[in-house]
Amino acid sequence: MKLPNVNFTQAQRLKSAGFDWWTSDFYYKPIVARPPPEGLSFGEVKIGKIDDPLCLWSGPPMVIEAYAPTVALALKWLRDVKGILSCVDYSEFRDDENSEYDISFDWSCGEIKSETFYATYEEAESALLDAALAEVLKGGAK
Repeated sequence: MKLPNVNFTQAQRLKSAGFDWWTSDFYYKPIVARPPPEGLSFGEVKIGKIDDPLCLWSGPPMVIEAYAPTVALALKWLRDVKGILSCVDYSEFRDDENSEYDISFDWSCGEIKSETFYATYEEAESALLDAALAEVLKGGAK
């Protein structure tokens, strides 16, 4: 299973918060003098890897807009560098004795607790990252 990368908005907010850990994934805009391959248009931000054939095709020059770490790595950076402690929790519940257990996820970030339950761990983790970044960008933690 591949861990999900941050979305482009989260990547930009991480960059604003000072994220400087190198990752092999990044969001970029190709700057090319020849027509781009199918599926890519001029000026469109894409996610790529250092060894991605499309990135190699566009070659230098390309503008790296922001690194695209996994959500888990971004949360680790927020913990290690910014002092933001956070976690995703899960709950099991069932409507009655005959029904199967349902699992839902929520998160906490310091004193902030999610008001929403999420169907998947990944959704809860991404929402947690958004809340943690909001805390950092407004001056919270380190």
